[in-house]
Amino acid sequence: MIRSRSTAYAVMASVVSAGAALAQPQPQQPPQPFPPPTGDAPVEPAPQPEPPPQPEQPTPPPVQQTPAAAPAPAPTDEPALDQYRPSAFSVGIGLGYRIHPLMTFQTPDVTSVRFRLPTGLTIEPRVVLSSSKDEHDTGMTTKNRDSEIGFGGVVRLPWMRRGRADLEILGALDLNSAKDNPEGDDNSTRFTTFALGYGLAVNVWLWQHLNVSMSAGNSLFTIVKTRQENGIPDDVTVDTTTTFALIFDPTVLFMAHLYL
Repeated sequence: MIRSRSTAYAVMASVVSAGAALAQPQPQQPPQPFPPPTGDAPVEPAPQPEPPPQPEQPTPPPVQQTPAAAPAPAPTDEPALDQYRPSAFSVGIGLGYRIHPLMTFQTPDVTSVRFRLPTGLTIEPRVVLSSSKDEHDTGMTTKNRDSEIGFGGVVRLPWMRRGRADLEILGALDLNSAKDNPEGDDNSTRFTTFALGYGLAVNVWLWQHLNVSMSAGNSLFTIVKTRQENGIPDDVTVDTTTTFALIFDPTVLFMAHLYL
């Protein structure tokens, strides 16, 4: 009986000890990222942590574009428009007076035609082609014949411009041949003239189609040749006069021209 009780006490002590051991807290094992490989199973890598979101960058303000400067217009050979002067080729017809101490303004005594280029260069030509015959009947008819051939002109080169007024430099050339042939043989006379001149002029444009001008011209170089027949064949007298003078003693003309 006593042995039985001892055995019972020993069993009870073993049970109490086992319960106390179970009651003790067990140390926790750290979590495994993935189970250890077993056999030939493939090993999966551990998932990577997502990167933190990037902060939103502020939108920069729009850059204002500076407008590019307009390109300069290409130069041209066309003349600039002028509110006072003709802008294209034009022709002017005019009349006026030769200024001298004994003149009167009753009748104009000078006429001309001017050809004006867009640049302002103006040509004022002169051309003469004439022939005349006079007959006198006093019981005996007499005939006198006259003829003339000539050309020349004035070139007007613009020099200065102020408002409506232009100052021009003048250059003149004149070549003329006139023949006087009275009744009879071997008695004619021929006059041949070659002349160069220069001067200044002022033009004032009242509007694009009308101007008035004052011109002062001077003779620079002149050759005058006279051939006189003396009534006998091959009996001829020739006189030549050459003049060179740089003298400013101008002949003044006042004229008005209408342009188109």
